[in-house]
Amino acid sequence: MISIHIYSPIKSPKLRYIFDFIFETYNDIEYTLHSDYVSFSIIEADVKISYSDQVEFGMMNIPLSNFHNDGSHPEFERDLKYENDLFNFDFISSIFCLLCRVEEYDNTDVDIHGRYKAPSSILYQKELLDFPVIDYWIKSFIDTLSNQHTLKIESTQKFSIVSTVDIDHIYAYKAKPIGTQIGSFFKDLLTFNFTRIKDRFTQQDPYDTYEYIDQCHHSNGLEIKYFILCSDKTKYDRSLPYDNNAFRQVVTGLHSRGSIGIHPSYYSLHDKDLINDQKRNLDKVINGSINTSRQHYLRMQLPQTYEYLNQCDIHHDYTMGYAHNLGFRSGTTRSYKWYDVTADRVTSLTIHPFSLMDVTLRRVSDNDPIRAIEIAKELIDTIISVDGVFCLIWHNSSFYSTEGWNGWDKVYEEILSYTKSCLA
Repeated sequence: MISIHIYSPIKSPKLRYIFDFIFETYNDIEYTLHSDYVSFSIIEADVKISYSDQVEFGMMNIPLSNFHNDGSHPEFERDLKYENDLFNFDFISSIFCLLCRVEEYDNTDVDIHGRYKAPSSILYQKELLDFPVIDYWIKSFIDTLSNQHTLKIESTQKFSIVSTVDIDHIYAYKAKPIGTQIGSFFKDLLTFNFTRIKDRFTQQDPYDTYEYIDQCHHSNGLEIKYFILCSDKTKYDRSLPYDNNAFRQVVTGLHSRGSIGIHPSYYSLHDKDLINDQKRNLDKVINGSINTSRQHYLRMQLPQTYEYLNQCDIHHDYTMGYAHNLGFRSGTTRSYKWYDVTADRVTSLTIHPFSLMDVTLRRVSDNDPIRAIEIAKELIDTIISVDGVFCLIWHNSSFYSTEGWNGWDKVYEEILSYTKSCLA
């Protein structure tokens, strides 16, 4: 066991939170925090680190920024460097600010759906959104420890994939109320959308891609997570009712082949009761207990939405990412506990960031399936370089050629097979 002792004049649960995250995948490291320099100075240890505004001779030094005094976002760089016993910036505070999304609290620069905009983020402005900068910093930090102290430090973290599917619509046409079907039919007729009219009478509903998705994962030996919209109908929530026989049949079938999470509805980000009611209804359908979620439309607001998820016994959330940009919203590929900045405490909610969503990939590739595969592989290769987690979002509806998804089945298949080939 490698013993690391760290001195800092700062007494805060934030420090333990960050060092826990840094060392989480290194089972051979044991660290201790000290706030009293006198007792710290006489300790014998494999590694001693000073996290303060003083450079201490004979040990590694991390500069202390003003974040702990005034809450300002510390300056940081893409590369973590170590010269003359000193790292080039306060990466401890930088990791905290990025993980906890400090810049998003009380932010009013949102899009038409009330979502935080990627261009507002410091990672976007520094052109680091497509770079898991936290994972690189940690790797550089551990490499420096190894080199400076001639230690062999190995991580238990290996490249992996978390493949997820959002079910916003059980079917495109099938099982809809007769009034809805008639109204939609005449709308297509009036707009001369004869392709869609023809699709209404095909034997298999265009969104009924469940067996295909399952086979894609089975052939690659990959697990899958489904997030189910279980909401009353609104402008943005158009799934079948949870007590509809077709809804129940599909969801119970998915539950038998993969894990199920709730997809809290469009308006739920400000409404704990909505989240709770929808979770309970889905619990009834699967005859179990849901503890996993992803917000519909990726709508969330800090800290309220995460507080509500916590209160509704949701322990894992997969919303952390952008609708319009690929990459790493919180600077990492790894899952981590949500730290409630307002309450200044670690919570039981684990955040699982995603880096790629089908709709976003189609947009940034100009709907070119070949280019989309290239972009996806580049992103995956970046994640592999840090032994990270590739979290993917797809939709059961994202294979319907009439809605612009012609050829995207090949994109999906290639992403999964390429990822599988890269697993250890």
